[in-house]
Amino acid sequence: MTSNVPPLNLARLRARTRARAKTDSALVLPTARSASADGAVGSDEDTPPLDTPPRPQSDDDDDDDDDALFVPTHWDTLPPTCYNYSGARHGFGRQSRRASLQLGKRRSWRLSGTSGDTATALTPRTGVSSLWQRADVAQRNTDTLTAYVAGRSFGWTALQNAARCGFGAAWRGLMWSRLAGAATRGPLDLRVLVRARGVARRDYAQLCTDVLRAIDAENTSAAAELALYQLLLAFCAHNPALGYAQGMNMVGGALVVNIDDAAARFWLMDHVAHRVLPHYWRESWLGARADQRVLRYFLHNQRPRLAQRLDALDPEQLFARHIVVAWFSTLYATVLRADCVYWLWDMVLVRGAVVLFELTLRLVIARADLIDAAHDTHSLFLQLSDYLGALHSLDPLLAIKLPKTVGAAEIEARRAAALAAVLAEDVGAVPAADARGCACVRPHASTPSVSGAG
Repeated sequence: MTSNVPPLNLARLRARTRARAKTDSALVLPTARSASADGAVGSDEDTPPLDTPPRPQSDDDDDDDDDALFVPTHWDTLPPTCYNYSGARHGFGRQSRRASLQLGKRRSWRLSGTSGDTATALTPRTGVSSLWQRADVAQRNTDTLTAYVAGRSFGWTALQNAARCGFGAAWRGLMWSRLAGAATRGPLDLRVLVRARGVARRDYAQLCTDVLRAIDAENTSAAAELALYQLLLAFCAHNPALGYAQGMNMVGGALVVNIDDAAARFWLMDHVAHRVLPHYWRESWLGARADQRVLRYFLHNQRPRLAQRLDALDPEQLFARHIVVAWFSTLYATVLRADCVYWLWDMVLVRGAVVLFELTLRLVIARADLIDAAHDTHSLFLQLSDYLGALHSLDPLLAIKLPKTVGAAEIEARRAAALAAVLAEDVGAVPAADARGCACVRPHASTPSVSGAG
């Protein structure tokens, strides 16, 4: 198969890598989110140097090894494998197959355009807090966002308050890129990245299957589908220790809708993988298993009676697992309306994963009646999903006051302890070749324990 991709210039690629390393290292991300706006830059040992290409192969190579690395030849158009769904075997056309994969009306991607001037941010609308209707709050938020985008001094508390109100479509693209530090990491050619690294065959196969499942078929475009395919391909090439996992396509689809720049989308995706959801997108789902323990701890800590009720209904602890795997791993993109998802992400990118735990705890408090009346956790999970899907605003949940404050530092400490506990029980959770990437999960002597909650 003939490729239209120009030949890789390794010398130029090495020069770019060295130039970025002199500034702030374009390929270094910390595992834990810091409290500062731009975040402290740490070590990401999952990511090998860019100038170590795999053995080049083509799509036509006959290789039965699913872990074998190869360089896909498709880039400017979606490869044919993106349309080889099971429905094709039954004679359904592409439009019929896509219609069968449409997301619910409650998740309309049309509500999240990126165009519009700054004045639009002052207009109250669905998916943005009603606090924007107050002139003083609107002016204060506008001043804070303007200062942050311009690089001027600002109050960190003021930025958190602005995120609590939602940035809105006019600000979202600028704010997300700044919060993830995309501008400081420099330009990145995704095509060069893929050609330099290659992707595993099994990741490529699953990636192609999930491309059209992430964006609403009614409102999508060929350009959005292609951009999502390129984003997922580059992410898998950049993070070989993670590869491709379910949920990446939902996160990538939201980024494609809101961010126009391909490099900024890539760095935002990498930011989510290493800071917000560390060790999630692995074959063992190590981070999700740890967060399951952390969530159970906070349920017992905040609402002991409801937590005991859930334990009686669910001795195998499947309820917390469903929440973490289905909701946390996609940042609630599978259950909330799209505009509420983006509002939630505004807060997540400012405050970190603590927002996910707080929202879940508030949901449990708000729907304690469903928990008391539930006969099994499966139906309870579906009822809570329907409740979240029907929300037009996050204000009802965000207005609930938690009995005890949940801090970002406490979340990170308990995550580290839970990761160590999971690794102690299952030494095979991280492959031997990837063991260095989890060095950060070794608990500190002062790290609190979560073993009593799960």
